Amino acid sequence: MPTVRVDLLDSKITVVQKRELAHSLTQVVSETLGYPTDRVVIIFRRTAKGDIARGGKLGE
Repeated sequence: MPTVRVDLLDSKITVVQKRELAHSLTQVVSETLGYPTDRVVIIFRRTAKGDIARGGKLGE
């Protein structure tokens, strides 16, 4: 079963936007890879800015 992970870096995405994105990604994966939509898994993960380092420096 195809699994898509979406990392949201300190995002302010709404539940409605997540639903729309999950639907769109599911359709694309299903059409492209030939899996039924009920076999496609989308995982959203949020990471706080302070947990991300870029260039050796933590975000604030």
